[in-house]
Amino acid sequence: MNYKRVLIVDDSEIDREILRNILKNDFDVIEAENGYAGLETIINGRPPVDAVLLDISMPIINGFDILQHMKDKKIDIPVLLITAEATKENVKRAAGFSVSGFISKPFEPEFVLERIGALLNVETSDVIYSGNLTAGILADINSYEAKLKLIYTNYLKNNNKNDSKCIAVSDVMKVVLREYSIETSDHIDPANIDVISQAAYFYNIGKMAVPDVILEDPTYEETHKNIYRSHTTVGAGIVNLNEIPSCRYFAQVCGDMCMHHHERFDGKGFPHNLKGDEISPYTKLCRIIIDFHEIFSRKKDYNSLQFEAAINEMKKDIGAYDPKLLAIFENCEPSIISYYKRHEMIV
Repeated sequence: MNYKRVLIVDDSEIDREILRNILKNDFDVIEAENGYAGLETIINGRPPVDAVLLDISMPIINGFDILQHMKDKKIDIPVLLITAEATKENVKRAAGFSVSGFISKPFEPEFVLERIGALLNVETSDVIYSGNLTAGILADINSYEAKLKLIYTNYLKNNNKNDSKCIAVSDVMKVVLREYSIETSDHIDPANIDVISQAAYFYNIGKMAVPDVILEDPTYEETHKNIYRSHTTVGAGIVNLNEIPSCRYFAQVCGDMCMHHHERFDGKGFPHNLKGDEISPYTKLCRIIIDFHEIFSRKKDYNSLQFEAAINEMKKDIGAYDPKLLAIFENCEPSIISYYKRHEMIV
């Protein structure tokens, strides 16, 4: 199979790695670590490339310098500009070079694939392994999950935080998924339940990239709000860094929870204003569990009255949750209360 070749020109090794992992299943990806190397590849045509992902902000030779050289030499290769912010000035300058568009940081895998696929007339794959999880696949997932957890727990420890909420969300997810599998036509194997529950632990991993001053300030300004909200796409990018195909199921389930746990059933959430069944049922359950934990763990009684009070408080937020999934969650009341009583020290 002859893959279209995409050149990534970016001085950030991390950004190149993220983009490479997004593109590698559908394109032949080559990289340039600075503007000079990227320009040399483009001008010499060795190897020839079909499209360029070009970072705007690079030292010595930046993205616009490369575009100017391409224009002067009449090199007609489609270019998507990589930028942290598509400002009016950048958009105006880019228009003079007829670029094909912008890809914003942090990267959203689905958007990146969609833009480049459309640009090169390539039907990109968004298919993940979701069948039988063999012992080998589970071993790979567990190994990757352990590495990811080590990174995340080190971050939490270094910032005087703990993972008690992450543990609770993961454990309660397992309880609720068992009920969900019984009550719906989506019958989930126990191995898949374990993997989905493991994935829920990392729903907030993207906050590693958000300064504490913003995380801890409930009155952040509009500019800070955008930085805060970026933790959703950053988290999805982090968990999709693995290069093992057998981990793709875990990465997509986990990445979706990272990306969309702030979406609402009524479409008024962020970052994509997804609505209803546009949101994965596992991510909708994750949202319910996160919010429930926040309310339920305020007191340490852990009884039916406290459970009912938490559910009633959640129901006041009209449109936030899928009613069918919330009902399934309520069915798990005895098991959830029992869990919190057994693990009172960690929650």
